[in-house]
Amino acid sequence: MDLIRRYRSIHLVLLILPYLFIIYSYFLKSSSSSSSSINNSMQIKQSSRVLKSIDIERVLVIYIWADTNVQSLGNLRFFIRHAVHPSQPADYYFILQQVNSKTVNESRLPILPSNAHYIQHINECYDFGTIGWFLSQNITNT
Repeated sequence: MDLIRRYRSIHLVLLILPYLFIIYSYFLKSSSSSSSSINNSMQIKQSSRVLKSIDIERVLVIYIWADTNVQSLGNLRFFIRHAVHPSQPADYYFILQQVNSKTVNESRLPILPSNAHYIQHINECYDFGTIGWFLSQNITNT
């Protein structure tokens, strides 16, 4: 029982990541699905950020973090130290849930490489709601 409580956040991350990959892959395929939509996609790409050839195979990783227990900061540091590398074709977004509407002090968090970012968010919904908020904000397109 203690192990379940101790590693609950890791289990949630491992449960959520495949769904995020499927969603990200679906949107990537739908933007370049057929040759008949080339003209439409050309117009869309001109108005938005033009993807480089190296950006086509990128992976989106969303990590939702809140300082709610003793091990949460250690888990975040471990993940950043062992999983986040600037050479990987991935974009990492660490959503920092503001507990009791207090902004998270980013100076005590690990320094991130150029392909990773911290984003402050008021903790007003569950993690899936936060993922929906993140995707609806089009933060990855800026």
